[in-house]
Amino acid sequence: MKRVYCLLFLVFCLTSFSIGQDNRPHGMMEADLPHFFLDILNFASDSVGVSRVDVYVQVPHEMLSFVKSDNLFRSRYEVTIDVLDKEGNLVNEKLWTEELSTEDYKESVSPTTGKTSQKTFYLKPASYEFVVQIRDVETRKLNQVKRAIKVRDFSENLTLSDVMVVKQLNQEGEKTVVIPNIAATIGSAPEMIPFFFEVRSKTLPLEAKFILTLSSKIGVVVRTDTLKKLLTKSKQSCFMNISSNALLAGEYTLDVKAYVPDSSDSSKMKEMSSVSRSLRVRIQGLPVSVNDIDHAIDQLQYVAEKEVIEEMKAAVAERKRDLFIEFWKKRDPTKETEVNELMLEYYQRVEFANKNFSHYQEGWKTDRGNVYIVFGEPNNIERHPFDIDSKPYEIWTYFEMNREFVFVDETGFGDYRLRNPIWDTWRTRYR
Repeated sequence: MKRVYCLLFLVFCLTSFSIGQDNRPHGMMEADLPHFFLDILNFASDSVGVSRVDVYVQVPHEMLSFVKSDNLFRSRYEVTIDVLDKEGNLVNEKLWTEELSTEDYKESVSPTTGKTSQKTFYLKPASYEFVVQIRDVETRKLNQVKRAIKVRDFSENLTLSDVMVVKQLNQEGEKTVVIPNIAATIGSAPEMIPFFFEVRSKTLPLEAKFILTLSSKIGVVVRTDTLKKLLTKSKQSCFMNISSNALLAGEYTLDVKAYVPDSSDSSKMKEMSSVSRSLRVRIQGLPVSVNDIDHAIDQLQYVAEKEVIEEMKAAVAERKRDLFIEFWKKRDPTKETEVNELMLEYYQRVEFANKNFSHYQEGWKTDRGNVYIVFGEPNNIERHPFDIDSKPYEIWTYFEMNREFVFVDETGFGDYRLRNPIWDTWRTRYR
């Protein structure tokens, strides 16, 4: 995320909240947010003994450094994909460089625009680890994602490939080109989420029925779709849709099951194959870290009235999402742009607090997390972890505000508590 390079002081609701230059003191960790999107899918191959694995990588422009040259904004990044077996041995590797250019500055910093790369591997059925690295050529900044993948065996009579979330379908002559929605991002307006998968069948022709189910993280079925299809080819493509209307941001499980007529009773259908995948739904414009809107609403306690939070939590799904988006729209410092910098900064701080200050509870609920979220990066941190005559403590100093906060680890287990509460002075609420 490109940060705001000027010091703003915005007051909203009950608390003072500042967005500033990234001057993180030495020793503080940066929040480990995903800086690119990755999807890895299994398909049947035409070769005996191996399966096809397609790897899709998408890097949003806002995560890259663009340099202006000849009236164009240009960027380059290197991609490395390593495939390791269960012993950690390198099985396969692909390396390449992507180059981007645009005349539009807004496009160069867009969180919704990004190039998608795709590479194919042919692997024996087994468990592997895929290590994907993106390195910005200009800044040399490196981001890495590791993903454990089980390459499946497609030798059964009827098998389903992994399911792809579809962003767009393009018709090129008689060929349909499927563009994946790697980030699984949906807008706030009602729309359909299309899915794609392949069916491999040794029995032809075959009348099959496919049932697609989308469930919440607690197992509640929120959407279903059914497709009946006559299979006339050994490998056949299938497209199904689910309405995304009023889906909340969060983690979902997508299941597809294939049924064929039961040979012992043609009036009944027999399950032949099934496949499942996790799916993260994000509301367009929200930070990557906001993957559960109920949790995101809880985290508003430093910037929203108790009554506002309770109204959001009590609302039905579609109204809950609308109230959350409306809350942040009112506080958008740059309403003419598609990015709400204040919201992005706020949840980046929440994520940072979770990565650095979590103890017996999540980092954003701790005293250090509270101060960090409300006031941002301290100009200086003075640490005293091993003083003989005192318990471990830290002093955070904010020069611009002439403020100093002292945190003491009373237990000796890293549970730092603020010595002088700030709730009354700065009008933030105690948890």
